[in-house]
Amino acid sequence: MRYSRAYSDLIAGVAEVRLIRVKASMLERAAPVTYADQVSAMTRGGVVLLSSHLEGFAKKLVELAVERIFDKQICMSKLPARFIYYSSQDLISNIVDSQHPDTIAKNLLALQSRDGKQIKSSGPLVAPIDFEVFERGFSTPKYKPIDKFLKRVGYNSLLGDLKARQRGQFQIIKNSVENLVDTRNAIAHGDSAEKRTPSELQSHIDFVKIFCRDTDVVFCDWYGANVCPLR
Repeated sequence: MRYSRAYSDLIAGVAEVRLIRVKASMLERAAPVTYADQVSAMTRGGVVLLSSHLEGFAKKLVELAVERIFDKQICMSKLPARFIYYSSQDLISNIVDSQHPDTIAKNLLALQSRDGKQIKSSGPLVAPIDFEVFERGFSTPKYKPIDKFLKRVGYNSLLGDLKARQRGQFQIIKNSVENLVDTRNAIAHGDSAEKRTPSELQSHIDFVKIFCRDTDVVFCDWYGANVCPLR
């Protein structure tokens, strides 16, 4: 089975984390007490890097969809109304957050000038979408945020499709991915108590790969059947 570019990039990133895990395992086997601090530092770094690659996978998957929507000149009627909002959310936020008439008017004109031709219910996009604008608001690669992120481009059934595909393994995979992100957040906020062994890091690697592989399959299958091919 072919996978998307997003999954290929994820696998390349996971290879970096595996190098960290292998080196940490070597030190742990050689002298667990002597190298305890080094092993801990390496595995903590591996957790942060793995979580970053997971986030990058989700962003790349949506970015790929956004690019293809323009490249294939997909009719806007195939996409949810929220697609228009996220394409212009920076200027819309400026309008909503302001109470000064002149500022509101300035941003309305900016919205009309930059995105006016894009705001429509049918027909193709006239210019590529700025993905830095489109992705704003997505910041943590946990299940519900990823599910909501994919909904921006029209895919509404991630969790149900994963449950159907993974069956009894769904909750195990979900727990590992969620725990990885929680641990990453704790480490990033300076929690020195959060530690992982090399074997625990390997477990996170394995489950992230399964989650991303299955997400890639169900998302790309749906998108290819309903909007446009992504692989």
